[in-house]
Amino acid sequence: VPILEPAIGLPGHGNGESIIFRAIITDFAGNSTTGSARATESLVIDTTALKVTEVVSSDPNDYYKLGEGINIRVNFDGAGTLSDGNLLVTHNASATQFGITTMSNEVFAEGDYLVAAGDESAQLDVTTIALAPGASILDSAGNPITVFNIPASKNFVDDKPGIVVDGVVPTDFTVGPATTVTEKVRTGYWNKANTQIQVKVPVANDASLVGGTVQILGKTAATAFADLGEAYTIQNNHLADTVTITIADAGTPVYTDFEEINGFAENKTVSISATITDKSGNATTGTTSTTTLIVDQLEPYPGSITDLNTAVPISSSISVAIDGYWNIDTDKLSVAFGDISSKDQNIEGGEVQLFGRINNTIPWDTLGTVAAITSGNQIDFSINVGARGDYGGVQDENAAPYGIEELATFSSSWTTVDDNRIGIKALVFDAAGNSTLYETNK
Repeated sequence: VPILEPAIGLPGHGNGESIIFRAIITDFAGNSTTGSARATESLVIDTTALKVTEVVSSDPNDYYKLGEGINIRVNFDGAGTLSDGNLLVTHNASATQFGITTMSNEVFAEGDYLVAAGDESAQLDVTTIALAPGASILDSAGNPITVFNIPASKNFVDDKPGIVVDGVVPTDFTVGPATTVTEKVRTGYWNKANTQIQVKVPVANDASLVGGTVQILGKTAATAFADLGEAYTIQNNHLADTVTITIADAGTPVYTDFEEINGFAENKTVSISATITDKSGNATTGTTSTTTLIVDQLEPYPGSITDLNTAVPISSSISVAIDGYWNIDTDKLSVAFGDISSKDQNIEGGEVQLFGRINNTIPWDTLGTVAAITSGNQIDFSINVGARGDYGGVQDENAAPYGIEELATFSSSWTTVDDNRIGIKALVFDAAGNSTLYETNK
């Protein structure tokens, strides 16, 4: 079989043309015969390697978070096959190249770039395209592509200018205090009067959070955290600050409110947390708030004031104390409640507020300072109030706390005030802030 030298010098030689062969056989005597040419045995001239025509994506303009895929497609001006390695795409969201692994007699090579931790770009674009060491892309004629220049205005960003890459999750945070709303407010309790909770959540100085959300979470001890209320949208002025999010007690359409938490019941403890999600959808759940809320919506059991005892100063040489009377020298009223230790599961840590009035037509007014219920006084609880303040405290007729002789219509003129009736009652609060009215007919 004769070996032919390159036919570059043939007339008409050029890409796309065909070289057709025929042969002349000559015998020893010089006789010759020319054979017929066969077009099916021709060679097509192709010495031009493939070129990149554009870089595009089948995915829409959007925000892409950690773990999501983004299609990157490199189009060529002809079909080719990738072998022995990857087509490496360098882009502006990461220092790590993205490798396209397959291309089999196709006019394009494509793959899904997965957003990795730390990847970030406000406008994804491809910077370079190259082959991994040992890899090749050959066209149908066997020409290798060695140059991967991307034509002007034909790059990834020209096709999809609005693809944002965000592989950075929100920073760790700790949920702040959860405070109940509507008096009486008691730290660590949800009582009968409360109508909302307000939860403070710190927001980092991270621009990717703008347009994201803060979602409050709640759980009881036996359940998992679940959404509470509507997600709160983060605005630019919230960055590097703390947002306060309000959750209603119950009845908000669509959303779960505080009293609708799975497992909500008397004496259950509710924990509060939150999830911050950035604009792209990356989410971080914060460390649970140190504030827990014990559900206590039961009022203290009914009771009454058991006794009213007055006293006069030991130094008094004029008057004596007589039960049922406040006389000219009386300076102390002891209001007794007896044993209140069993009046409520959370009676310790509660308090009692006295009220008084002159006759039945005058409004009730507070008497003395609110008295705390402790482990030491709950078995025999009483409150002492003086003429113009707490008994034993400063007696100031112009300032709270008020004493008996500061009640409305009480007069320094005994001829005016004599025979008036001093009424006494009290509100007994448990530690959660629930209250029961205690009265006396004395």
